[in-house]
Amino acid sequence: MTDKPWYLDSSDTEDNSDLCSTCCGIHFEWLLRHDLERKKWQRHVSGGSKNDQPRQIKLYWQGQWTDFVVPEIPAIPLGLLSDIFSKSNSCKFCNLVILAIAVKYETSPEDLQSINIDAYPFPLIFCSLGTRRKRNAEDEVYDLVISLGTIRDFHVFDNISLQRLQEHRVPWEGARVHEQINFEDARDWVTQFKPTHSDPGAVDDPLDGFRLIDNTKANDGRLRRPGSLASIDGGLPLTIADAMLFVSGIGERYLWVDSLCIVQDDEATKTIQINAMDRIYTSAMVTIVAMYGSSCHAGLPGVRPNSGRWKQHLVNVRGITLANSQTIIPTSGPKDWTTRGWTYQEHTLSRRLIFLAHDGIQYESEDGITTEDIHQPFHHAAEDDLPDGRGFPTGGSLWRAAGAIAVLMNFALAVHLYSGKTLTYQTDTLRAFEGVLNVMRSDLCRDFLYGMPSSELDVALLWRPIQHLERRLDDTTREELFPSWSWAGWKGIIHIPVFESTHFSRIIFVDAEDETEFTTSEWRGTESGLTTCDGVVWQRKPLDIDAPPGYFRDGKPNVMFPHPVSKSIPTGMQSRRFLREDSHTLTFNAFTAHISTQPGQGVLKFTKTELNSELDPGVNSRTLLDRYGRFCGTAYFHCDGSSGLESECFEFAAISRTAYGADNEAWEDPPEDDADVLALREGYAERETLRKMSDDRGAASYFNDYSCELKWQAYDVLALEWRNGVACRVGVGFCLIEAFWDAEPVRKRIPLA
Repeated sequence: MTDKPWYLDSSDTEDNSDLCSTCCGIHFEWLLRHDLERKKWQRHVSGGSKNDQPRQIKLYWQGQWTDFVVPEIPAIPLGLLSDIFSKSNSCKFCNLVILAIAVKYETSPEDLQSINIDAYPFPLIFCSLGTRRKRNAEDEVYDLVISLGTIRDFHVFDNISLQRLQEHRVPWEGARVHEQINFEDARDWVTQFKPTHSDPGAVDDPLDGFRLIDNTKANDGRLRRPGSLASIDGGLPLTIADAMLFVSGIGERYLWVDSLCIVQDDEATKTIQINAMDRIYTSAMVTIVAMYGSSCHAGLPGVRPNSGRWKQHLVNVRGITLANSQTIIPTSGPKDWTTRGWTYQEHTLSRRLIFLAHDGIQYESEDGITTEDIHQPFHHAAEDDLPDGRGFPTGGSLWRAAGAIAVLMNFALAVHLYSGKTLTYQTDTLRAFEGVLNVMRSDLCRDFLYGMPSSELDVALLWRPIQHLERRLDDTTREELFPSWSWAGWKGIIHIPVFESTHFSRIIFVDAEDETEFTTSEWRGTESGLTTCDGVVWQRKPLDIDAPPGYFRDGKPNVMFPHPVSKSIPTGMQSRRFLREDSHTLTFNAFTAHISTQPGQGVLKFTKTELNSELDPGVNSRTLLDRYGRFCGTAYFHCDGSSGLESECFEFAAISRTAYGADNEAWEDPPEDDADVLALREGYAERETLRKMSDDRGAASYFNDYSCELKWQAYDVLALEWRNGVACRVGVGFCLIEAFWDAEPVRKRIPLA
């Protein structure tokens, strides 16, 4: 088989001891240096040979012997898992395969054949061997990949990696793992990063009340004494005690733990600390993450001997040390840390993180993500501030290093990811997000209102539910915590549509104190064209084919904004107030219209050019109908029809003007007074033929087929429900601008709570 370099003839090597007849013929050294799939494909298209013909095996299954065809491409067939299991006592590579599979599925090798693997019966599982290039490795280095598939259709349902271990440090290649954490390796990883201004001790303005040991005010004096933690009744929680051992083990001195370092019954100090979480995380040398464990008593696997964690198995084949690879955060098992609300900013703002889990250790930094069974890469100081393509900007720079992504898009993404997290106390909703808001406040140049950027408030109001939402209530009083117009007022995952078309405001805000009217453009400080009140000249450029244009200041092309905005609030706007201190009612003037609806299925994707019909069943999607019963828009309500939204006609407020569909947008901005649509208002009835396409082809293709006379042909709208003279937001959507004006809208003042 000289034309198959991945195979060995038995005469090519004398070191075949402890290998079965199948494994004797595998050229492991070749596989660890070559792309098997590419080589096999090249051989296949060149004609191959008669040895490439598929072979058949017989398998006794369900009372009869059945022929199954074993394909040759794209991997090397190892055989049935049951056969590999039977050979594992005599073949060391087969034994490694069995051990690796058992570790992956968290069982013992002895019990492996008695369970279903990924819901497939053990006798029907077939194994094959392939290769996968090591990501980021400088040389062409490959891992071995064991593919598990079903013999009936050869559907591959799982892959398990094996890697070569290197005795000396070769970045990105395999490393030895022991039962207890190798603290020296962890210390080497932490200390290789150069100190920066955000390192501990480098903060010029110390945080008021910051401490590294605490409990309650009553114990504060006692706990400041050396060794006092050991005297706490019942001892320290295991996770905290293990964290202390870990910090000591890597040669560091200080540890910050929120439950001990924040005075829990001192609201003034507690508020200061919570509002400064961005400073705490960005100043930390590294953040230790307990990946699993539903309480502080779960401990950190691997810190202590015999604490139970991932097992590395080794075998030497012809002088090559092979071992199973770690897979952090598996598809099965608890993931408590990833689901909690408070951990979102912990992950986002930390400069570097060490994740400790029962299935191994994961390191995350600007150099990328690695695991403890891989030799860590050498850190390049030049990459500390500007990470390369494979790394991850950390410590709050996540929002600024993205380059072409506008700051509002970063905010929208952060809210989307955070909205799916869970909180024990609903009153913590904005507290647990405050660190992220602190980092983004300087980029957005204005403050936030209940988690909504005031410089882009008209766009932020358009957030959409993408699953069933429930009002967020106070844990004790059961009263509504936040206003209906803020995403923070609802529990559930939401999306802010800033990745689509540009949105041009059509509302005027009303000062909460003296009722003076003002626009977001005035609030941003836009004086004329692309010049702001601070004298800065802005430029406009497109982001990409699926995103609206962005604006940037002269000399700073990598910080993109949805609109020009001055660094400070204009002099004439400094007294303006969106809200009173004792109220969360937001007041603005807008046109509203009553429009009929019927149950619908359409939902807009996150890109402006596509529509689809998939929607979480918890969202009450409704199709908007004009007075002729034709489709004229879609709305998504926060709750389902059983939650008091049985009405078929709703009042909708026009928030901004926008466009949907690939052919219905212009580079020029629409007129601010919508004069173009008013000129066409009388001819709406005569254009019924064009609108009929929505019936013939469906809403999914409507916007690309309808020959609109208006380029910016839709309004972003909010569905309103009035309660005692105050409006509440119950849904959001869009309405064709011609249909909206045909519904005879009226301009009114809307107090939105």
